[in-house]
Amino acid sequence: MDKQPITRQKLEGYLWEAACILRGRLDAADFKQYVFPLLFWKRISDVYDEEYQEALMEGAGGESFAAFRDNHRFQIPEGCHWTDLRELSSEIGEKIRNSMQAMERENEILLGIFGDANWTNRERMPDRLLKDLIDHISSESLTSSRVPADEFGLAYEYLIKKFADDSGHTAQEFYTNRTVVNLMTEILKPHESETIYDPTCGTGGMLLNCIVYAKNKGNEYRNIKLYGQELNFITSAISKMNMIVHNIDEFRIERGDTLSEPGFFENGKLKRFDIVLANPPYSISNWMQDVWANDPFGRNKSGVPPQGCADYAFLQHVIASMNETTGRAAILVPHGVLFRDDEAKIRQKIIESDVIEGVIGLGPNLFYNSTMEACVLVLRSQKRSSDRGTIMFIDAHKEIRRRNAYSFIDDDQLDKISETFNARLEVCGFARCVGIGEIQKNDFKLSIPLYVSTDRYAKYFAQRSDEKEWNGVDISIKEQTDSYRQKIELFKEIIKSAQQGECSEYRLGEIVALSKDTVASPREHDVDRYVGLEHIKPSETRIVEWGYVEDGTSFTKLFEPGDILFSKRRVYLRKAAIADFRGVCSGDILVAKANLEIVIPEYLVHVLHSDGYIRFSVRLSAGGFSPRIRWKDIVDFPVSLPSVEMQDQIAKISAELNSINVSLRNSARTFSDLTESMQKITNSTLVDLSWPFADRVAQG
Repeated sequence: MDKQPITRQKLEGYLWEAACILRGRLDAADFKQYVFPLLFWKRISDVYDEEYQEALMEGAGGESFAAFRDNHRFQIPEGCHWTDLRELSSEIGEKIRNSMQAMERENEILLGIFGDANWTNRERMPDRLLKDLIDHISSESLTSSRVPADEFGLAYEYLIKKFADDSGHTAQEFYTNRTVVNLMTEILKPHESETIYDPTCGTGGMLLNCIVYAKNKGNEYRNIKLYGQELNFITSAISKMNMIVHNIDEFRIERGDTLSEPGFFENGKLKRFDIVLANPPYSISNWMQDVWANDPFGRNKSGVPPQGCADYAFLQHVIASMNETTGRAAILVPHGVLFRDDEAKIRQKIIESDVIEGVIGLGPNLFYNSTMEACVLVLRSQKRSSDRGTIMFIDAHKEIRRRNAYSFIDDDQLDKISETFNARLEVCGFARCVGIGEIQKNDFKLSIPLYVSTDRYAKYFAQRSDEKEWNGVDISIKEQTDSYRQKIELFKEIIKSAQQGECSEYRLGEIVALSKDTVASPREHDVDRYVGLEHIKPSETRIVEWGYVEDGTSFTKLFEPGDILFSKRRVYLRKAAIADFRGVCSGDILVAKANLEIVIPEYLVHVLHSDGYIRFSVRLSAGGFSPRIRWKDIVDFPVSLPSVEMQDQIAKISAELNSINVSLRNSARTFSDLTESMQKITNSTLVDLSWPFADRVAQG
């Protein structure tokens, strides 16, 4: 018997070649149900022979002792060894089926492990094809000495990943990016004697990762108990095989629908676990909502999700499965879970129950055969006293690395994310700990940009978050008119200071960068809003209207919070405004990102509203009924800028004036003349901000 260890490269090539024998005969998605059971049978047989020889070498008891049950992890019934299979040249499928059934009967832990493949379908799997597959698998010895459990386990996972790639499976359907699982495990920190559960376990990778983590930390890992449930028959079988080839004994994998038929109970109730990890199927519409509405296990106490989306059913199941004191969980969900209106009431109740410990946003392309973005929701049954009433937000989309068409989180980024999360550190533009009171003001939406801005605008918007001056004024009309006049005078003083101060000259192309980011399928990136030219109101400084992607849109140009959207068509309408959310927009809109070291967005939007910019761009517009400009035509537009601090003062008081003016405009009609005159004062005071201050003296 060959005992020379096989290299991982050779082992992986050998395993993949087994699948390639079936290529052209079967769909790639079906390879796994034939290849994995045969490889597993070969492994069991080779290890049995190895155990037999080791028992013989002990020199006592001979062959009867070597065959003793206690000397073997698995029993192989007579006539069911791999060598018995090799002797056949006909009716091979029947022999495979009967032998696998016999081994399952003889070994309780193997029940259901060989799957439900139709081995006797000779049109699909003729004897000649089976013979070729068996001969190839027989070409290598898979004993423990040649292929230790850890190596065989890694090779098995390699094959799982290859099948995922080859068959076009999405992440939640078959295989989850290992580096994402590493992040989830690092945050949850499993340790000895804990119970760990995955309600949609797939091939068991998340559960095994917890064992690897504990082992690498030097903790006792053999007394960790693993539990998993998987709907797909062959996938649940592969999960069991995966546990066994990794030498895991303390596990239970149940097959079935977790939402309608959960598989684990204790004392007549749902079993609860120390750790729950999950990557459930995203936004499935074919689920038993009516069963959930009358759930006998009480998992629906926060509400019943819409039929078209089961995400919050899985989330509530995870919460119900956490141990009341030690329970902690990490679940991968699409970004829509954070803000969708259909689930607003459910989300509010879950937030108010204070079980959400954090939200970690990830970037695109982390999942095999899918560009979708996801986020990790971290849950804890009993938060530390210092963390109660808060949720940690981390924007980690910039931490994703890409190499050879493979996206991943490398060790440095993983440490950065997990250490920041576990220490509750606040890092500008990356992480922020937010009180539930602030989340309530945002209608209980958990969208990460609401609390952690994108890198380009992080410092600016983080500073803005606590400045109440930007919230407008809500006082009586008399007080508002008095305040308005006072602020006009203050505004004049600030303008004069700016005129007398030092200004720097730039071209427009030097102070902004034009964004050309696009997404082919906005919904796949959880972008739910779009902006067309009709949504940008003339002279308004903020985007206050939008449409929803599900209403139908071909828009693909991506914009981020803090970006300025301004029109290419009919620029004289002064359509330029700042976005406070992520979305896609029309091709008739330019998306600009301000260089915050030079200009702030609230000031830049006034530049794009100014008479100087309008004159400049109208002169260069081309076309008849709806003339348009090109970016290359306006990059040289001259802009004279005061200091960023001065811009901040001007933009801030301008926002206050606008807030009061809007309030007055909405008041009783008897004040219409007053508000009209005040608007004139404002317009005359807002000098042309695009030209040198010395040349433009405020009127009024």
